[in-house]
Amino acid sequence: GYGLFILAAEQVIDSRIPVAFVGDSIMAEVRVIDFPQRHGPTVSITGEVRDNPWVPGRIRISWFEPDAEIRLGDVWQLELRLRRPRGAANPGVFDYETWLFRERVAATAYVVDSRRNALIRSGDLGPIDHLRQRAVERTMAVVPEPERAAVLSAISVGARHLVTREQWDRYARTGTTHLMAISGLHVGMVAAAGYFLTAVISGVFIRNRNHHRTSTAAALCFAVAYSVVSGLAIPAQRSVLMIGLVALAVLRYRPMRPFTVIATASVLISAASPLATLAPGFKLSFLAVLILVWMARRLVPAQTGSLLTWPLRVSRQLGGMQVMLLIGLMPFVALIFGRISLAAPFVNMLAVPVF
Repeated sequence: GYGLFILAAEQVIDSRIPVAFVGDSIMAEVRVIDFPQRHGPTVSITGEVRDNPWVPGRIRISWFEPDAEIRLGDVWQLELRLRRPRGAANPGVFDYETWLFRERVAATAYVVDSRRNALIRSGDLGPIDHLRQRAVERTMAVVPEPERAAVLSAISVGARHLVTREQWDRYARTGTTHLMAISGLHVGMVAAAGYFLTAVISGVFIRNRNHHRTSTAAALCFAVAYSVVSGLAIPAQRSVLMIGLVALAVLRYRPMRPFTVIATASVLISAASPLATLAPGFKLSFLAVLILVWMARRLVPAQTGSLLTWPLRVSRQLGGMQVMLLIGLMPFVALIFGRISLAAPFVNMLAVPVF
């Protein structure tokens, strides 16, 4: 793992813009490869530079008061002032340089105000990005409240660029930020929906078939499709890999221990993308699952009691899990984000079931 990380890190560092070109203004053709983010009058763009040997392939661009709306899949001709990927190293704030490194950004730039800046074409998208773009546009058109539309776009196709800073601060204070990051909760819900939908259809229309195996395979397909459409963030990758491993064990009639599933998913992600281990989502996602599995194995369902006391027992167990998550994740959350939410267990007791 150490060797793979060093190789990946060297590739990123070697791809960075040469010092000789720092500060130069260069014309380049840039394709927008992610949803642009607006911060006041400035738009931040992650772009892919084409046919220019002096500019690295992956670049982060800031454009102050752009001339037109910038959309995913646009191809622009821009005059760029180039810089090395750098960021302030102040404690307690967002580590921009580490984020650039993790995202394999080889240069940053800002757009120079020039008459030569022009939109070459729009809609240069693959089928998945086209679907995500259509979903965001449709959501914005149908839902009149911008904040609600932003949340729906974030949890449906992983497009979080519309979520405002005030919303993020509110989620951080209440400990509900995880609801906006597509992870096990979201992928598991989609997989469960796929399982039960297939089970109903299979049970009604198909005879003499092992409906459990058919539904398990369908659940895996649903989980993979949703993870791909949502942008395949690290928590989503972890979730779909774990669902895939469990589904494979079910289809082969093999037992599989929960910690083996977690460890295997961790190894696969680390080997495929070593820099992903730097992401907060990698640490928090795997740690949260470990805590939940450890806690679940120690919860013994009550064998006695009436139906009237069942909600109380369930609430007590869910409350215990939320408290354990708060205590277990607290060191990492404090180190990574510089803040903790003591209200998280109480808020999530309501927010997660409603969600």
